[in-house]
Amino acid sequence: SDRPSLQRPQISSPSNTNFVVGHPFTLYCTVAWNKAVTFTWTKPDYTDTDQPSETVNGNNASKNASLVVENASLKDAGKYTCSVSAMGVSPVESSKDINILETMEPFVNVTSDIKYVNDMEGNSVDWGCSVRSFPNNFVFTYYTPQNQPLVEDTRVSTERNTEMSELWLGFTKILPQDFGTWRVVVTIDNGLSDSKSIEIRVISAPVVSVMVPYHVAPDVQFDSTCFITAYPMPPFKSINWKINDTQIQVDALKDSSQHAGNVMELEVRQQMQYSSYIGCSAQNRIGSAENRTLVVVTDLMDRWVLQHDGREGMRMLVKEDSTLVEQVVVVENDPFLITCAVTSLLYESPTFTVPDGVSKSSEIKTQYSSSATTMNSPVRLGQHAGEYQCSTRLLANSQTYSKYLEVIVEEEIAVKLNEETSNVLLDDVADIAVMAVEGFTVVCDASGNPPPLIKWKKDNDPLQFNEEEGTTLSDDGTKVQIRYFSAENQGLYSCIITWRNTVLTAEANLYLNVSMTLANKVMLSLAVAVIIVLVSASVYLVKKLKKEKAKSEEQKRTQKYLFQEGN
Repeated sequence: SDRPSLQRPQISSPSNTNFVVGHPFTLYCTVAWNKAVTFTWTKPDYTDTDQPSETVNGNNASKNASLVVENASLKDAGKYTCSVSAMGVSPVESSKDINILETMEPFVNVTSDIKYVNDMEGNSVDWGCSVRSFPNNFVFTYYTPQNQPLVEDTRVSTERNTEMSELWLGFTKILPQDFGTWRVVVTIDNGLSDSKSIEIRVISAPVVSVMVPYHVAPDVQFDSTCFITAYPMPPFKSINWKINDTQIQVDALKDSSQHAGNVMELEVRQQMQYSSYIGCSAQNRIGSAENRTLVVVTDLMDRWVLQHDGREGMRMLVKEDSTLVEQVVVVENDPFLITCAVTSLLYESPTFTVPDGVSKSSEIKTQYSSSATTMNSPVRLGQHAGEYQCSTRLLANSQTYSKYLEVIVEEEIAVKLNEETSNVLLDDVADIAVMAVEGFTVVCDASGNPPPLIKWKKDNDPLQFNEEEGTTLSDDGTKVQIRYFSAENQGLYSCIITWRNTVLTAEANLYLNVSMTLANKVMLSLAVAVIIVLVSASVYLVKKLKKEKAKSEEQKRTQKYLFQEGN
């Protein structure tokens, strides 16, 4: 009676198994025994010799074997029996009835018992979901709180347990950046999908960063932004702002962000007369943090500049990080000024190198900057062309920086109106008759170097351009294009040409060609009259033909009658 005996085996199948014609399925037979056993399967309509016996060795507490049907059919339905035998004990068996369906409606269902996780920064987190679907060859994608597909690495990874039909998202160490809603989307072949999500709340001490403009003008308001990453969120009363070491009062502090639930974005508006540090600090129950950054106050367009100021307020500014030789094209007699300047707080006084023959000023200092310039004078051919260099050293590390600007000088060409290609007149008015409904272009082909500025008026008022109404201006400003000329387009068109201190006016008076319009109307009337005559004649001829045809048929009937009577 103390002799050990085998327990009846358990027959099971993977969690996401559907017994459907044309689809595979697997059965498992498991028995509790720590010595070698032999499994024998008996399938419906088959002898046990068709399924070879499987012997499983080892010292594990349980043993199992599997039966795989690759392509189920209706004849695979019925009772499946698993027999287990072992040395020195009586064999045992269990059976399971399997029903094979001819078809099944596709479906997918994702479930999870966990909706959110609260855990400390640095801890590991795992989130599992169960999937039920038909067919069961689904695909899945995890999405981050930023709604981007997850890119796995050694810290964040996914796993699929096929036997249990489970999906797992794992973090070896959660970080504040993981805060938010993570989502898994499961899709089957026909596009049907289902999803589940979890909110991960990463408990962490504050991390603070401060952002300010790259540079600001003296006494001009600017915005500073404090980014705080923490959970729980620090209360507003724990957030402090400082300029240098002096705490400042902030009246309208508010969260202006659209970030995850552990990020605050706070803005304050300030103005400064001198460069200063602005800082932000925050505290929650986990810890505290602060950060500060330098606000550079300068009277320059950048922290350090090499710039050209030319005609009509045109300004060319070489970018601070530019390592290339920038180019600027100027014209003889243009105003000309090149400035090399640095913010004194950050840089040593600049070295300004100019082409031979170009005069420059001595160093000019303000409370914010140090600079040197060319003498403000008109451009001269053969004098101002060449390369200009502005060099300085950063006080923090003595590293040298240089910017370059190449000046190209072109010959001045006086403005003129090209009469051969224009249909407006200088010091006179061109009268132009335009056919109704036809398109027309008013051309004021003015040229010069520098190029002239052209403006248009109609009847002494600024000309309004509207593409929908059919009046447009060419890209170079020399042509007014009228899609369909009508009475509303009639009037005096003035082309005002401005070049340096010269202003020229060329004009054309556009009007409808009435005589041509009347002629068109007469021609149209004649055409209508001719059409009426032709239609009337056609009707008359048709009626006459019908009448002649009827008369002919009457004569035929009379002749036939006389013939029948013998006359």
